[in-house]
Parts: sequence; C-alpha cells; structure tokens
Amino acid sequence: MTLPAALADIGRLTEVAQYHWDDPRLRARLDEITARTADQLQVPVSLVSIMLDSAEYIAGATGLPDSITEVGGLPAEWSFCTQVVATGRPYLVTDATTDPAWMTNPAVTVYGARSYAGVPLLAPNGQILGAHCAVGTDTRAFNETDVSTLHTAAQEILALLRQHRNNE
Repeated sequence: MTLPAALADIGRLTEVAQYHWDDPRLRARLDEITARTADQLQVPVSLVSIMLDSAEYIAGATGLPDSITEVGGLPAEWSFCTQVVATGRPYLVTDATTDPAWMTNPAVTVYGARSYAGVPLLAPNGQILGAHCAVGTDTRAFNETDVSTLHTAAQEILALLRQHRNNE
C-alpha cells in the first residue's frame, strides 16, 4: 500500500505535535471513551488513532492485543485509519478478509481485524489528527447509527484534546 500524501502534510503534522499525548490523565479518559464506544457498538476493539507520517500512534484504546499496546501503534500501511485521514470522511469495511485492499494486510491476517468503521478527528483549524474507530472480528455492515455514535464520541474526544493542547 502506498501511503497517502495527506499523512506527510506538514500543516497536519504540526497540528498533531501541539497536543500532550503523553499525559496519563488524557490517555485514561481516551481509554474510557473507547471502552464506551466498543460497548455501544458491540465490537471488541475501539481506538483513538493519531496518524503520524508513517505510523499510527494509539492515544487511547480498548480491546487491543498486548503486542500492539506495548509498542503503542502500528505502521501506517497496516492501519484502516489511514484512509480516514486521506479522505477526511468516515471509512467503512464490511469484511476485510474479502476486500482486495485489506485481505493480505497484517491487521487482518495476524490480528484478526475483519470489520471497521472510523470517523475523522478534526482539529479546530481543520487538520485531521487521526480517527476514532471501531474494529470487529466478524463481518459487519456498519450503518448510519453506528457512524453517528462514532461522530458523537469523536466530538467528546476533540473537546478533551482541546484541554490538552500546548499553550492553552
């Protein structure tokens, strides 16, 4: 997979650098939000995924395997969230095991991701920081209500991030 140019956009990366990602209070609150999202959407995994230029930094999560939690993310080319940043729109995958774009991806073949729904995390200046997403291990066609649930949680995440922005 070729990484989208949007990942390397200097304006976007400068905005990503404006937040205190290492604050344990922020991480705890993001973990709470992802746990609630996973529960509401009845999926095993939910993330607050911040996309760097070549990697996904997981700022908050529930349900991840220890091997991903320990390193704090994945290569960008393994991440469904890359597509959210590239398009600035929700991105949905019903069955990654049959989707030619994803079927050989390690997120699918190694970690068992099968379905995905993600929405952009849009900073106040319009830059896309990453995505709030839900990942399932079963085939699933996420619907408008599911996407709305993600959008609502994304707004809560963004309000929290504003409290953890440099110089504010």
